Amino acid sequence: MRNVVATDGRLHPAEYRTPQRPPTGTRGPAAEPAPPRPADRARPVPPTPAPAGKPVERGRPRPRAGDLPPVRGVANPDSVADLIMALDPSLTDRDEIIACVDDFTPDAEGNYGYLAWRYSAAHRRTYPTLAGRTPHHDLAIVAQVVEAETDLLNQFVRAPGNVLEQPALVQQVLDTRYASLTDAGDFGSSAADELRRVRARDKYLREALMLTVADPGGDQRLWNRLPRLRPPASEKLVDTSHQLDAAIARLADLYADTEKLLAAAEVHLDGYFAASQHHLHALEAGRYDFLRQFRDIEPSAARKSRRAIEALPFEVLPRGEKLQAFLDRIRRSGLYRGYVADDKRIAVLEDIEKHFGADRCEWHEGTESSGGVNNQYLILTIKADNGFGEHAVAISPLAGLHATFVVRADCVDTPWRAVFVKSKSKAVALGALRFKFTAEAALDPYRAMGDKVIAILEGPRGDYLKRRRSRS
Repeated sequence: MRNVVATDGRLHPAEYRTPQRPPTGTRGPAAEPAPPRPADRARPVPPTPAPAGKPVERGRPRPRAGDLPPVRGVANPDSVADLIMALDPSLTDRDEIIACVDDFTPDAEGNYGYLAWRYSAAHRRTYPTLAGRTPHHDLAIVAQVVEAETDLLNQFVRAPGNVLEQPALVQQVLDTRYASLTDAGDFGSSAADELRRVRARDKYLREALMLTVADPGGDQRLWNRLPRLRPPASEKLVDTSHQLDAAIARLADLYADTEKLLAAAEVHLDGYFAASQHHLHALEAGRYDFLRQFRDIEPSAARKSRRAIEALPFEVLPRGEKLQAFLDRIRRSGLYRGYVADDKRIAVLEDIEKHFGADRCEWHEGTESSGGVNNQYLILTIKADNGFGEHAVAISPLAGLHATFVVRADCVDTPWRAVFVKSKSKAVALGALRFKFTAEAALDPYRAMGDKVIAILEGPRGDYLKRRRSRS
């Protein structure tokens, strides 16, 4: 057989010749270099055959609902601009002020970007049943949103890098954080365990909504991941608590808002992301920073003298090691202003600070210059989340004496300083809630107190108002 093949090969050599592969790089005409990216483009968009000009990620079908979901914007940007200029005479460019405030408001066709979407969620949460709106209400929410979104964006710009210009980096960050989440079908072994899981999903979704703005095609990726971020069904929980119920309610609101947004028609959603890119670049550049100073403006008492309120008898305690040294001295001596101290009461405030984060909290010591709540109390203030001003928790370190008093900023018209300078009965009349140190279920009085305070500050606003009405 070999001889036959060899003979045939000599007679017909062309039919036995091995095809030669062309040298690398010579197939077809040489590719032309890509044109340079215009300097004014916010980010590069990869070429793709998709109609919208962005990468297509396959996955979960997405029903399209048409227009963007309606949002609650600033009622009257002109009036808010007038208020800003009245409060800070150094701000004189009215057109620029109005242009900034307009970013928190949908246009006449109902189109908007990221800041207007976040503003609407914050306003609904703070004022779910607000009958009448004033420029003071709107300005305070705008300032809160600017502060929260700027701080969140700065975290990403500082840590992984400039996420606004690097879609690949955005995907890497979100992929890493998504991989650490538990599946929505897995439930915690306790209420505390499930609370950690719910908060992790809420945090991821909150961050993903911002980062997706910088990721072409990332909206489909986020849509694909939503099922894993779904709030747990209450009937399947092993255990529950006030904090867990409040956390699930917050996640459910954010989840529902996200589903509605991502289900908008592609043309409207593309417009949303284009406007949102402008918003995030402006946030990074500090365009809205002048608005942050108004986050503590009181809606119904905004005309009061801030100097009078700030002059009320409270001393801000130092942060960090000095604060810890101050608290340790009370523990070691067992005394607070000459009275027997209970260090477990101090630990309640420390646990509340740990829960909300030290960066949001500040410690104050009341003076003995009046008979109000400030007398013989330590006060922990907490920056309100999407609300006005600060929440305040007043606990006396004195053993066996005094209840705890709580002021929730979005439920009380009067600032906490003006509430706590009053007598206890008047403080309650102004809206403070009073809690006694009592054991509940399997919890000792101290753990129960911390849980009650956290629940009333994190839970639905209506829970606070209902309890307030029942005490009036």
